[in-house]
Amino acid sequence: MPADKNMDFKDRGVIITGHARTGTTLLVSLLDGHPGLMVIPVESKFFSAIESGDFYRYIYDIRCFSRFRQGEVIRGGYEPEIKYEDITAEFEKNNAGYGYKNRFIAVLKAFYRFYGNDNAEMWVEKTPAHWLYWPLLKTWFKGLKMVHMYRDPRDVFASWSKRNPGADAASFCGRFMKIYDTVEEYKRHTEDIVTVRYEDLVADTGAVMKRICGFLGIDYSDSMKKPTVMGREFGSNSSHFDGVRGISNRSVGIYKSALPGSLAETVEKLTRRFMDNEGYSDPERPRKHAGRNIRGLVLGRFPVLLSAGLFLRGRISFFRNLFVRRPV
Repeated sequence: MPADKNMDFKDRGVIITGHARTGTTLLVSLLDGHPGLMVIPVESKFFSAIESGDFYRYIYDIRCFSRFRQGEVIRGGYEPEIKYEDITAEFEKNNAGYGYKNRFIAVLKAFYRFYGNDNAEMWVEKTPAHWLYWPLLKTWFKGLKMVHMYRDPRDVFASWSKRNPGADAASFCGRFMKIYDTVEEYKRHTEDIVTVRYEDLVADTGAVMKRICGFLGIDYSDSMKKPTVMGREFGSNSSHFDGVRGISNRSVGIYKSALPGSLAETVEKLTRRFMDNEGYSDPERPRKHAGRNIRGLVLGRFPVLLSAGLFLRGRISFFRNLFVRRPV
């Protein structure tokens, strides 16, 4: 289904979301290669900006317009020269009122003004945690779509703990499963969300990007096989292997060398439902502790068993009262 050209540009957008370290940066850098997309190359963290108390300064200084941090966004560094006064004036010009929606639109228009592609059919914004705001953002932009990234949680935790030494596996898994359950619930009510596995993206980039283009309603371009940021070469999707260029699959299964076996098993156990549903479990892996299946069966039927038990207790009490003579 092609993008609706009659729809206002601001309504034709896509947000890239996922748990941190699931490949959202790689995906947005591949989308950057499409000539019909206006891709904001860094996380706006819009709702954090709203809460910061100084919205314009937050957006200008930390995220979109002042600098793209060397080594994190563009290897080798790139710093656009835009004065704070200019970007603030652009915000103010587009910000009709001070509602959150108007401020979000002001960010889009300001970025388009200074960096935008005149041929852009859609805008793209990547802040991994914006999955949380999908219901609100969808009311703002009727044509909005969401691409949500999945990745083996053991690899995610390995990468996460590298950035956050001492990270707690149980807390991580709780957060991971909360995101998963919320996004899957969203998907039950809309066709405007698609999920993409990181492992598929690095294994067959062209096929996955064609699927995403079909979902967005835009034509596929071979330029989407190479990660770029604002048309400039992007370093690598790997945070574990220095010197790697372009798309690498070397970070797939990194947990095997980065995590102790017991820790990997803990993550696997606590995210079992995700792993089973999304194809991360080993189909030949023997199921240990079969008793847990029996327990799950019993617990799953608990409401029925409880109702039956209460019914029988009520019937027994009825007949006992009926036939047992009570002292007068």
